[in-house]
This record gives sequence, structure tokens and C-alpha cells, in this order.
Amino acid sequence: MEHTKPWILILIFIPSFCFANPLHTKSEIQNLCIDITEVGFTGEDKCLDEAEHTFAINVNSMTPTAVCNSALNAALGTNGMASLTTSEIDGGSTGTGSLTIEVRRIGGCLGTSSWGSSVNFGCCDTDQLVTVELRVTDATNNSAVCWTQVLVEDALAPTITCPADYTLNCDDPAVQNPFGTPVADDNCNVTTSFTDINNLDQCQAGTLRRTWTASDGSIKSADVSCSQTVTVEHVSDFIVQFPADVTVNTCPDNLPFTGEPNITDDDCELVAVSHEDFFFNIAANACYKIERTWTVVNWCTYDAGNPTNTDLGFPQPLPRTYQDDDGYFTWVQTININDEEAPLITCPSDTIICDNTLNCESAITLTIDAEDNCSTADLLEYSYLIDIFNDNSFDISDNGIVASWTLPYGTHRIRWFVEDYCGNITDPCEYLFTIEDCQNPEPSCINSTSISVSNGTCTTVNASSLLDMTSDNCTSSTYLENSATIRLSGSTNPPQASIDFCDTDAGSQQVEVFVTDEAGNSASCIATVDVVLEDCPMHIVLNNTTISNNGYNAESSIASNGIVGPFGNVEFTAGDSICLNPGFEVIEGSLFHAHIQGCPITIQNEENNEK
Repeated sequence: MEHTKPWILILIFIPSFCFANPLHTKSEIQNLCIDITEVGFTGEDKCLDEAEHTFAINVNSMTPTAVCNSALNAALGTNGMASLTTSEIDGGSTGTGSLTIEVRRIGGCLGTSSWGSSVNFGCCDTDQLVTVELRVTDATNNSAVCWTQVLVEDALAPTITCPADYTLNCDDPAVQNPFGTPVADDNCNVTTSFTDINNLDQCQAGTLRRTWTASDGSIKSADVSCSQTVTVEHVSDFIVQFPADVTVNTCPDNLPFTGEPNITDDDCELVAVSHEDFFFNIAANACYKIERTWTVVNWCTYDAGNPTNTDLGFPQPLPRTYQDDDGYFTWVQTININDEEAPLITCPSDTIICDNTLNCESAITLTIDAEDNCSTADLLEYSYLIDIFNDNSFDISDNGIVASWTLPYGTHRIRWFVEDYCGNITDPCEYLFTIEDCQNPEPSCINSTSISVSNGTCTTVNASSLLDMTSDNCTSSTYLENSATIRLSGSTNPPQASIDFCDTDAGSQQVEVFVTDEAGNSASCIATVDVVLEDCPMHIVLNNTTISNNGYNAESSIASNGIVGPFGNVEFTAGDSICLNPGFEVIEGSLFHAHIQGCPITIQNEENNEK
């Protein structure tokens, strides 16, 4: 079977708004609108069999192109706002058919705006780059966007008006805050600041100048300034009240606060206050007096060389109060000082004065220490009374810090008084002083005294019998002799009025004899007592310095070759006798002393000279 290629009839249904005749029976389509067109296809074969199919053809335009201007600026106006329209932002956008152009801002202090024909900017955008978006849309809703940045500027400078200049006195309280408040304005925000220049002198006269500056914070507008000047004129009308005279109970070196000039209304002044004190030891109704001269000088007005200057200004109702007239005041304040505290004495204890002179009296010197809270040492006055022998009757009255007198031995009493410059007298300081005799007596003993004793007996020797003479500065010899005591030399036993010597004490005995004066001072001397047995030989005769063998039998003897050499001194003691054997020799000029126990003997040569 042979097949035949079918043919196709195309039926196109075109909306009526596009063509007047919507039916085409062609195999091709031309001049379709930019829209959605419904197209129908009908096909028929040789057998006349038909088939239909429809579909839509969407004819679109080309996508538009959005173009934004760059380097855009928006200047804020007097209301603090600025706007740009689409025509100012559009840089030549293109597209097919009718185009719709819209703009909006992206973010920033005002946030993202809605699409519209213009975009707005405010003060908060000043000196900021704000992103702006432009959108282009064609009739088929094809769209394109572009972005640009807009620099928002505030070129309008702020305005400021300062308070007027004026003049005031230096004592006006307004000086502390003399400036007014400026009026500042701007299309946006405005802030003010100020700087001050103080041209016041030490007397608070001159000018005060404050310069205000207004700024809106924009880099495109300049700050503006204005100034206010306040002229301050000096006024001298201060008042001084001087301190009153006072009386104080204290010392000149320890004065309390006694007042000072009270100065008021001295806001503008350069005031100096000083004082000079003049001290007087003599004052009526006081012990001391200080004349305190106060000087008040206002260096703003004082002219030292002006002959019309006065010591005080204009009197005021209050006592001792004056108003300034020439910047100079002087005033004398009297400060009377009374001291009611007596001096303080350091009172000694009872004392003993030991005298070693040869008289029965002594030159004494007594003094005392005292101090006062006010009076110096040279202003203290001392006086005293002396009761000789302390019998409750004062015998001496005198003044001075030193009591110097010659007084007899004994116990006496002194009473001191100290008076300060203000007439305050201490309680009496009283103590005893005893002048003692410290000079020892001077005894003299008999060099040698012999006494005889028999075998088995003793002999008593009184101490006074061994005295040759005695003397003392105050005590009589009789008293000294009656006080005599005795003991053996070297003994530590208390001395007695007498001492016994017995036959066992035969020989030379040294004794110490003591005497004591009425003051208890003691002294002694040494005496020798030769105790002799009544049957002792008196001497031995030598024949050419030798002795015959038929002499006394000796318990001890000296060897026959014994020699007492030149200028020798030999002592020899035997029991009952001494035997000098042949050959014993005493060379001329030498001494030989022989002693028989208990017997004093003398050895002689043939010429009877002692050896």
C-alpha cells in the first residue's frame, strides 16, 4: 500500500486585540503580539481523516537594562530633609515598550524605604553614603535593577546669637556666674561649646570674656562663634571688726587664741593682716601685759605715701568696727596675763654636814631648786628662815637662793619660800640639817712604861695612865682622858678602860690606847709596857765581848764563832739565861740584843757601853 504524506491545516486563534482577522489558514505565523497567543493545528490525510491540536505561544519582549547615575549628592535643606527623584538617579535605563522606573533607599538611619518615584534623606544621613536602588520594569513585568551611593551633605551653617555685653561691680554675686545663654539654630542638630578668658587682676577688676561656638557636626558647613564680654569694676567697701581686750590666766609663752580681726565684704580686696606684740612685765591689775598691734592693709587701694591716710576707716554701729576708707587700719589690742600657779620646789631630804675644821662650828652653804610655769629662773625670788638647834624658834631670816652661814655643831632647821613674778608663793619647803664634828682627837702615849709582877700575880694598868697628853677641837682633855680605853696591839677585841698584865706576860708588850671626843670621833696611840719579873737580873757584863763559862746556864747559846757583822742588828731570846761561848764577837758599830724570857736585860762591854 502506498502511503501518501498527509497535509496539515493550521488554524491560528489570535486574540482579537492583535489582528482584525483572527483566522489564518497558513503554514506559518507572522506578527504575533508580545503576549500569550493560543494556536490551533488541524491535519487531514488523503482519506480525509482529520486531527486537531492547540497550544499557547508566549511572545516575550527583551529584558530591560537599568543604569544608575554615580557620584550623586543630596543637599539637606532648611527643613533638614533632601530627596532625589527617579529622573535624577536614572542614568539612561533602556527596555522594550513602556517602562516603569522606581527608586528606594537601602538601610541607613532611616531604614529601607518603599519603591517610589523619589527617595528621601534626613539629618541623620549627614556626611554618610546612602545606598539607593533603581528598578526598571517593562509591560511584561520584566525588570532590572542598579545601585548607586548618594553622599548626603549639610552645607547650611548654624546660626548663633550671644547675650549682650554689660558691666557689674566686683562684689556683685553675679560675678560668680556672669554669662548669659546664647541662642543657636540649625536645619539639623546644633551643639554649643565655649571658652573663657579671665582678665581680672588680684583686686577682681577687669574683664571676663566668654566665646561660644555653634557646630552642626557637618564637614560641609563651618562652625560659627560669638562672644560676650563682662566688665568688672572694683569696689572697696569691706568692714573690719577688731578683737576686744582680754585677760587670760596662763603664761605669756602659752597664750590661747585671743581673737583676730573679722573681715567681711572683702570679695574684691587683697587684704593682708599682721600683728606685732610688745611685752610688759609691769601692768595694772595683771602680772604681764601684751600690747598686740594689728595692721590691716588692702593692697588694692592703699597708697603708702598719701598724707591723708588714717589709722581707721568709717565707724560702724558695732564696737571696734570700721569700714575701709583708704585701705589701711591699725588697732592695739591689750592682752592682760595673770598666772595663778605657784612655783614648784624640789625639797631636799634631811641632810648631814660633816665638818673637819678645828673650830666647834662650820660655814654651811645651802641652796634649793625651783621652777615655775611662767616666770624664768631669774624672776623667781627666794627667802628662808633658820631655826638654830631646831628649838621651834627661828633665829635667822634672809633672802636669796643660797643660805650661807657659820653655825655651831648640832641639828638645825631651815624653811624655804619661793615666789614667782606674779606673786604666787610656794608652800614652805622645810628640812633638818645636822652639822657634825668629824675632826678626830689627837692622843699622845708615853713611849715606855715598866711594871713589876711577881710570880703568879697580875698588875692592872689603866688606859689613861699611859697617856702623855690629849687634844681636840671641841672636847676637853679631861673628857678625852676619861674616855680612854686600851687593848693589846693587833687585837680585834673591843678596847677596855684597863688591862691586866700577869707574870706570863713578862717582857715588852705593845698596847693601843683610844680616846673618843663628845662627837664620837676616836683616835689611838701606841704605848709599850715592859712587864718585869721582880727576880730577873738587871744586866750582863761582857769582857772584851766574851762571857766566862761560869755565867748563867743558858738554855740556848750562840756558837763560839758567832760574829755580829758590821752595822748588824741581831736579837736573841733565851728561856732563862744566855751563854755567849768563847769566840763570840760583836764588831764595833753593830748591835746585839739579848732577851731572857720575862726579864729586861742590858748587855754591856767592859767599858759599860750598851751594845
